[in-house]
Amino acid sequence: MGGYACFIAGTVDESLLRPRPAKRTLVDRLLKRRPVRQPRWNSLGASRMFMELPSGALTPLLERFGTWLDARFPEPWPATRAVRDYLDVGVASLALRGEREGEDAPAEWYVQLSFSGCAGLGEVSARVAAHWAEHWLAGELEGLARDILQPAGFTPSGVGDRFAEHNSFLPMERGGYALYHPEPSPCHTQKGETSTHFEVDEAAIEELGSDDIIRRLESSHAGLMADGRCRCQLCDPDGPVE
Repeated sequence: MGGYACFIAGTVDESLLRPRPAKRTLVDRLLKRRPVRQPRWNSLGASRMFMELPSGALTPLLERFGTWLDARFPEPWPATRAVRDYLDVGVASLALRGEREGEDAPAEWYVQLSFSGCAGLGEVSARVAAHWAEHWLAGELEGLARDILQPAGFTPSGVGDRFAEHNSFLPMERGGYALYHPEPSPCHTQKGETSTHFEVDEAAIEELGSDDIIRRLESSHAGLMADGRCRCQLCDPDGPVE
């Protein structure tokens, strides 16, 4: 599926690690059994282990994120509207996880807010959404902890940077945003191979009707974006609207 995610580091209440009622099967009902499920650690490579805990109580985070975006973008640019449309189809998901190195190591707990890449069609939009979500979490974490996270059994310690990456976006009208990479890489287009600093959603290429957008971005905006600044509506709200 691909996509991108942002993370809230923290700790979990001991109550979340206790056995909890499991869904009863037909046999359980016939035998009048009430099964329980014990949270357990699973393998994540040679020595790394992980545990997944129920995250349903965290669902209000998604609504709060949408409300924050509405307040931040009362008049969304066309590129911003494209990312909002992407978010409106239910591409965001939440997980509450722990990881540890071996049996005796302390666990590292986090809430993961993920955005699907839609089988490669929306990788850049997923990264824009995660970029916005990191800003939202950094500024609103105290209120989110009080209203949602702590009642759900998770006490945050900060917004994590588990997969910190360079984020520099350029608006492209209805095609959403283009991602600028500091180093160019080869790209195959209908007109042959080219070298480019830009990456766009595959869905944007379909929407705009041609992958020549890559060449046009390179020739017209590579110099502008070389300063490393992000020009999305959140980071540069007074910048030029497409």
